[in-house]
Amino acid sequence: MGTKTSSAGPHGVVVIDKPAGWTSHDVVAKSRGVIGTRKVGHSGTLDPDATGVLVLGVGHATRLLRFLTELPKRYEGEIVLGTETTTLDAAGEITATHDMSAVTDDQVRAAANRLTGDLMQVPPMVSAIKIDGKRLHELAREGKEVDRPPRPVRVDRFDVEPVKGARGVWRCVVDCSSGTYIRSLAADLGTALAGGNVAYAASMLGRPYEVRGVVEAGDQRGRQIGFPTANIPVPKVMAWPADAVYAGWCTRANGERHPCAINIGRRPTFYEHAEQSLLEAHLIDFEGDLYGEEVAVSFVDFLRSERKFNGLEQLSEQLKVDIDDARAVLRRMSS
Repeated sequence: MGTKTSSAGPHGVVVIDKPAGWTSHDVVAKSRGVIGTRKVGHSGTLDPDATGVLVLGVGHATRLLRFLTELPKRYEGEIVLGTETTTLDAAGEITATHDMSAVTDDQVRAAANRLTGDLMQVPPMVSAIKIDGKRLHELAREGKEVDRPPRPVRVDRFDVEPVKGARGVWRCVVDCSSGTYIRSLAADLGTALAGGNVAYAASMLGRPYEVRGVVEAGDQRGRQIGFPTANIPVPKVMAWPADAVYAGWCTRANGERHPCAINIGRRPTFYEHAEQSLLEAHLIDFEGDLYGEEVAVSFVDFLRSERKFNGLEQLSEQLKVDIDDARAVLRRMSS
């Protein structure tokens, strides 16, 4: 015979205006004492320094939290351009500063606008996401940096306006899906404004910038002139370097890493502009093909701006120079 459970309260939803300095768990723990029940949960973690709405479920209402968690969110905050910290926010230690005085207001607004829509976002190391059963912030406290697969998010609004009297400080309003990290969005804004300076972008992100994708079979014209090429359509990620040529690495799923000269643009090597940006990684000292494989192409340093060639002979000569330059850059940075 079943046992009838009591429905004695309290039950309901509590909206808390969380102050800075409290973790979401701190709020839950305090509320349990105030309300007089242990059956209290929250609808989504806010960073300790964040202030604003934290929705709690009490008693039977905890069953509703899973529906609230997936609702879109709005955040307001300030972004300081040119300042890097260990946590991507004001709570971390400053690790580097950069002169962003040449960046115009229109460039900042345009870069923010490009960071809207369906995106893939790499979560910050200081976050509650679990990798192999361990939370990222725990690994960060141990001084470890691990690979974080990008996750799909949606940003419907990313409005930015300069704060009067505070150079390099921008007020932002973001409407986004659950699971979006505003800290990462701010770091990606800095990356987008870095343009072709991928070394600076890497320092902003704390890792080399990379694009992941499945290698497509092209028309093999690169192979015909002696330069095996991995062609990857550029997905709409948070930001990507300016159309140009870079030195970098192409890493296969099995961990094999190959040096390469990277062209990025709309059919960049042959200058035939297509609808979608394309990444072409010219692999150095590589034989075989990567068709159908998922690879990660990481950008190490800028080599040259994109340019048009008059013919295959001129293009071939320039690719030889690009590959020699890429080899030299990668050798120097690995030593």
